[in-house]
Amino acid sequence: MKMEIPMKKISAVLLLVLAIPLIAGCPYVSRYPLSDPAGAKIDPVLPGEWLADKPEDSDAEGELRIVPFNRKEFYIELRTSEKGKEQIERYRGFVSAVNRRKLLNIQNLGQGGDYSFYKYSVEGGVLRVAYVSDEYVKMKFNSSAKLAAFFKKNMDHAGFFEKDMVFRKKHSGDKP
Repeated sequence: MKMEIPMKKISAVLLLVLAIPLIAGCPYVSRYPLSDPAGAKIDPVLPGEWLADKPEDSDAEGELRIVPFNRKEFYIELRTSEKGKEQIERYRGFVSAVNRRKLLNIQNLGQGGDYSFYKYSVEGGVLRVAYVSDEYVKMKFNSSAKLAAFFKKNMDHAGFFEKDMVFRKKHSGDKP
């Protein structure tokens, strides 16, 4: 596993905070998004502040803030804290639809460049996200169209996505 890719480092921090056991892989990264951001639309269920489910045996905390950046993209801020050490990561993201499933194309604002991909769902104030695993997707693609075609063909296979990370909608008065 190569850790020099910025998205892998950032996602590793998120996974540490959420204490997801036995992670098999890291997020798959690509030079290309799944679709052109110019055709994206804001999904109204995503904006807000979300608190990560906290493991019982950890003092780790995580908070996700999602705000429309423009009419097509989101600004995403991840705040993590463990043992008094706080870290903030900033991203931009937009939604692509593949096989009627909504996927986020995420790009680190501090690093730029590569995209990672997350399926998501929101139901009853609970946001579930899971990234595409580099253990499943080993290929590099030379266009968004080829990447999206691969996703369409393979995304329903076991192991394509890692385990869901769970966030709950923050209400005023909730602590991160």
